[in-house]
Amino acid sequence: MKIKFRYFWGFILLGISSIVTGQNVFENDSLKYWQPETKITWNDFKSDTVGFMNLNSKYNMKAYSFCYLKSILDVPKKKRDRGKKLEKIYFAPCLVKHKSVSITTDSLELAKQKVYLDITELFARKARMRLEALRDTIGNAYGVYWMSYSKIVSKICKERNEMYAGYTNDVFLLKIEGDYEKWRDYINQQLSQTEKYATKPEDCLRFLTGKPLSEDYIMSPDYLGEINCN
Repeated sequence: MKIKFRYFWGFILLGISSIVTGQNVFENDSLKYWQPETKITWNDFKSDTVGFMNLNSKYNMKAYSFCYLKSILDVPKKKRDRGKKLEKIYFAPCLVKHKSVSITTDSLELAKQKVYLDITELFARKARMRLEALRDTIGNAYGVYWMSYSKIVSKICKERNEMYAGYTNDVFLLKIEGDYEKWRDYINQQLSQTEKYATKPEDCLRFLTGKPLSEDYIMSPDYLGEINCN
């Protein structure tokens, strides 16, 4: 069996990382990707605090997590393979370190900030669920993902941002007592119910390497690279 070199070498590197750190940490200097074991720390909040002080003064906000929902569409490299092989869409939520800001080291505040990354993961899962439903309805014809990609991503981004706004309003602006706990419980329930669609290591690896995971695929020339839902 022919081993795809990029795919194989990527997981060798992740295996080394796992041995050194005790867990697979999918991150670089700018981004930390969601995985079940991912923990964020205040060291991940690297944005300058100067511009943030207006929000602190107005709303007494102590921190803010800036997250992307990254997505990309890959297609078979050879046109004659398009049909025999299907498109691949990757989604990966990540904390953007240089856009995330903090003026505190409070542990409860850090837990509240983690909810933003988990909300982003939830909508990565919702995107995968919708793509699966599309396949179930239309079948495995080539082009199903290609035609639906931008529409699904656009809607998912909108819905994620609406939930972001609701969480921010309740927990940080209105500061409704007990609402953080209610939001945390709700997100936990949603993640538990959608575990089948969780972001996998290969989703993160696709963005960390910046290349398709198989030499038989290329990034779709019909879309302008990665889409960052922010």
